[in-house]
Amino acid sequence: LVFVGGYFLPGGLARRLLKKAARRGVAISLIVSAESDVGVVRNSRRYLYGWLLRNGIRIFEYHPSNVHGKLLLKDNSFVSIGSYDLNNLSTYSNIELNLDIRDLEFSEIVRSELEAVVAGSCHEVTRTQHGQEGIFRKFVDWASYQLVKTLFILSVWLANRDDRDI
Repeated sequence: LVFVGGYFLPGGLARRLLKKAARRGVAISLIVSAESDVGVVRNSRRYLYGWLLRNGIRIFEYHPSNVHGKLLLKDNSFVSIGSYDLNNLSTYSNIELNLDIRDLEFSEIVRSELEAVVAGSCHEVTRTQHGQEGIFRKFVDWASYQLVKTLFILSVWLANRDDRDI
């Protein structure tokens, strides 16, 4: 599995599924922006790096610009491209649209392009590197994650509430 996205913040269910897949030996990689147009989201994602790395998920930060495209490559035979981010806001609140393509030849082209992007424009985040982050950086990332998680919950509630509840 290869995920590409700018706002990769999987919720609890998605993290459990990723963990199970990694334990089954599924190779999982993530390509995200090194920087973000939404700093609190970048910090929140960085908070999850420890969990991702402990579960064998490789993280590549893309340096030339922000990543706004979303893509999933599965089994070198399936590609999903669109607006859906792996986060609870996309899952439960936003209107998102993806195009799913089941085609071996197309998937191979996408895989080859992603490998070129990783080789030429990305830096792999390692457990060692991530573990060397200072206590203040870790606190900021944790606080950002808590804030974003709370805002996601509030956004989903607001999007799904019945106006008669007011």
